[in-house]
Amino acid sequence: MQKNRLKQSKRKTRNMNPQTVMFIKQGLFGLALFTFIGFLGLAIWYGTRVEFLTINNIEVVGGESVSHEEVLEKTNQVLEGHYFSIVPYRFSWWYPEKQIASNIKEIERINNIRVEKISPTDLRIIFDEFIPYALWCNENDKEDCLFIDRTGYAFTSAPNLKGEVFVRYYTLARAPLRTDTVADREVVKTIDWYIDNLKNQLNLYVVSVELDLAGDAFIILSGGGELKVNLSDDKNKIIDNLRVILESADFNHIEPGNFQYIDLRFGNKIFVNEEIEIAVASSTTATTTEIIE
Repeated sequence: MQKNRLKQSKRKTRNMNPQTVMFIKQGLFGLALFTFIGFLGLAIWYGTRVEFLTINNIEVVGGESVSHEEVLEKTNQVLEGHYFSIVPYRFSWWYPEKQIASNIKEIERINNIRVEKISPTDLRIIFDEFIPYALWCNENDKEDCLFIDRTGYAFTSAPNLKGEVFVRYYTLARAPLRTDTVADREVVKTIDWYIDNLKNQLNLYVVSVELDLAGDAFIILSGGGELKVNLSDDKNKIIDNLRVILESADFNHIEPGNFQYIDLRFGNKIFVNEEIEIAVASSTTATTTEIIE
């Protein structure tokens, strides 16, 4: 009797629709896969939140005028996020270093950001500040200025500064723009050279510089007067020519405030435009002189 029942059971199994068998197998496989994924998800969820692998301490180092609290806030804004809404950014193994640095860089004065993991629970943020070197001002609004560093990079807005502490740059037909550069780095280096050498060699102090698209620079001196130079010319030669003019018998009276401009853009031909005050009115005399070597 028992044998007959077994035979009938085997016969029923053999007679089951193949599609039904496949469906059952797929269902069992899907259930097993779903269960595995569920357990894996739980493992990831809890495993990426264990305390000894969670970044909770952040040290901020560097800077003088930038608030460390602001840097800390920018860092925590990123660390509150998640990968695929599951893995927290605070998980030590996969914390978003580049995203943290990018978010901190939004603080205008910050430069050279470095993010270091010093332990599974501790981060260190190290940064420098941009050092103000000069001002880049709007030619149509002298009070609208940005601070630039020695490379010419504009990093933050400047307050309405008085006096001549910072040299002011003006770019003709181009307005100042933060994160832009006032000019090519080599141009800024050349202007910096002129500023230093005019002061050290000729006791002339620069207060502002206008740059045009043709490569000319118009250097305004403290006290008045303008020097016109082309930035592609030999700058040592230009300084030498200017010294010869200022030490000559015809022009040794020239000093800031009693001339309009000295144009040094045409080799040994120097154009001097003097302003002579006569009673109430004023007249202008222009002189061309050639330096003979």
